[in-house]
Amino acid sequence: MMGWQAHLDQLLYDGEQVIETGAGHSAGLVVTSHRLLVFTPDGEGKNYQVLQRPNVLGIKSEERGPDKWLRASMKWAVVGVAMAIGGLVLDLEGVMGSTSTAGTDAVGVGWIGGVFSLFQTVFALLDEVLLGVGLLGIGIAISLFGWYWANRAETVTVEVAGEADLELPAAGLSSEAIRGLREAINPPVAGDSNPSNR
Repeated sequence: MMGWQAHLDQLLYDGEQVIETGAGHSAGLVVTSHRLLVFTPDGEGKNYQVLQRPNVLGIKSEERGPDKWLRASMKWAVVGVAMAIGGLVLDLEGVMGSTSTAGTDAVGVGWIGGVFSLFQTVFALLDEVLLGVGLLGIGIAISLFGWYWANRAETVTVEVAGEADLELPAAGLSSEAIRGLREAINPPVAGDSNPSNR
């Protein structure tokens, strides 16, 4: 039993009643007649938060991974695809043209021909470098997305009106407990047989 459960009655107002309780390994939620009490003793930030019932729009659960890995994966994918396309489409070697350097030795500037040849070689390799770096970027994007996917965990999200949603770890909270909390926040209307309205 989590420590907060033993002292729950001390947190209630006079006349306030507990309707539904859900406790996981590192988070607990209590729906009362007036409020939603959220306990996260093992998390970062506050150990206890209170949300007024009218401000709680709903509770849902979903599998999510660390957002930073997903964002990084998307950035690498965009950069990688752009560079790979650039390497395939652009003809950087053609930028230098086929200008002849014959006769430069006669005027004593033969070194210009050598520099020009060097630039032609660099531009010829640049296409391949762009393609290689682009493919590397795509590989990194796939790896980061794989890491994101492997580190997904079920999360409970409390939807709050006018504020950022509250995300909690769902470990230890059964699907039945989450459904009970959801229905306690938004009780089904009598005679409503449409599951989508619950």
